[in-house]
Amino acid sequence: MTQRIYRITFLLFIVAGSIRLSAQTQSTEIGGWALATQLKSSTFEDEISDAHLKFDEDNGYGISINQFWTERWSTELAVQTFGAGLLVSTDIVPDREYDAGEIDVTSITAMAQWHFNRAGRFAPYIGGGIAHLSGELTVEVDDVLEDPSTDLEAEIAFAAAIGANIRLTDRLFLATELKYTPWSAVAADDVDGEGFDVNPLVLGVGLKARF
Repeated sequence: MTQRIYRITFLLFIVAGSIRLSAQTQSTEIGGWALATQLKSSTFEDEISDAHLKFDEDNGYGISINQFWTERWSTELAVQTFGAGLLVSTDIVPDREYDAGEIDVTSITAMAQWHFNRAGRFAPYIGGGIAHLSGELTVEVDDVLEDPSTDLEAEIAFAAAIGANIRLTDRLFLATELKYTPWSAVAADDVDGEGFDVNPLVLGVGLKARF
C-alpha cells in the first residue's frame, strides 16, 4: 500500500511538471514600453558652409506581443513611436544652433528571439528581424509654406535587438531592451530620394505580463 502511494505521488509530480513545462514553453507575453532614443547626426556639405544636423530626442512609448513556441524560441510583434527636435548649426556660426523643426517616427518590427535561462529570474535574449518605419517631418519656416509637414517614405529595414526579462512574479516581468534599425528619412514626394540618416537606437524599459 505504501509503495502504491509513493508511485501515485511520483506520477502526480511527473504530470504536474509536464503541465508546468508545457505552460512555460508555449505562452504569450504582452508588454508596454517607455522609450529613450539616440538618433544619428548628419552633415550636409555646401560650397559656402557645411550644415550640421543633430537631434534633440524626446521620450517615446511602445507595445509588444511575444509568442513563445519552444523554451528558447519566440516571435515578437512590436509597435514603437518616438520623435525628436531638429537642431541645425553651420561652420560660419558653429556655436549657435537653430530649431529647424521636428521628426516623428513609427516603427513596426517583427522579430525572432533566442532566449537564455528563461526559467531563471534574469533571462537575457537576442533578436533579429525586419522593421517597417514611417514618419512625418515638420519644418519651422515661419509661415513661408502653407503646410510645413511632410510625410516620410515608408521603408522596410533590418532590425536587431538585445534585452533581458527580470522576473517579478510568475506572470509579471520587468524588461529592458536595446534595438537598432538602420534607416534614412526621405520625403515621400522626393523624386531624387535624397534624405538624411536617422538610424534609431532605441532603449526600452517595460513591463510584461505572461499568459
